[in-house]
Amino acid sequence: MRFDWDEEKNRINRRKHGVDFEEAQTMKKKKSDTHRGYDFSNVVRGKFFRLPKSERMIPLDADIVAYFQKRGQKEKKAYYVLINETLRRAMNYEKPIASLAARLQKIIAEEVERHGAQK
Repeated sequence: MRFDWDEEKNRINRRKHGVDFEEAQTMKKKKSDTHRGYDFSNVVRGKFFRLPKSERMIPLDADIVAYFQKRGQKEKKAYYVLINETLRRAMNYEKPIASLAARLQKIIAEEVERHGAQK
């Protein structure tokens, strides 16, 4: 492997971690050193992982927002979480449909029918 020396990064590393690059190269970390004294038997992989969010303003029809808000109150979930779940299902929908708009229409219609029938 080839590394380019960067003195500024070396200074930052020394200040931040108390170790410069030359010293760090001589250190060999054993796998056991990183786990010593810790019990990982009850670890749940991905427990605190959250997908990154992207805040965007998108125009939604008022009736769609009202539907998801009402459903959110019943299910004790935020309406935008329900919209995200619906969109995620649309992305992963297994039946071949020509366009995303058609997928969304179909899934939203199914949701409205399924939850409308529960009234």
